[in-house]
Amino acid sequence: MAEGLTAVRSALATEFGQAVIHEQWSASSQETHLAFSSEGRDFRVWVTKEYDDDYASGQLRVDLRSLGRVLRGTSSGAVRISTKGIQGIA
Repeated sequence: MAEGLTAVRSALATEFGQAVIHEQWSASSQETHLAFSSEGRDFRVWVTKEYDDDYASGQLRVDLRSLGRVLRGTSSGAVRISTKGIQGIA
């Protein structure tokens, strides 16, 4: 359990270095919220429970190597990672 979340944290560490990541679980949305500051911006990443649970299956086609690029490309600095991919959040 939590292998998808571990993979996301690893991708963030690779892309953003030693940023301090604050983690919070939302029971209402069934997502984990990761928040951190880097490069003079605040970033937020929501990881769905399904992504976290299904990650270990190896069947997901989400390329976490694009996470930093997608985050930096959003005006809000926020994305959601689900089994369908990485989507910017307005």
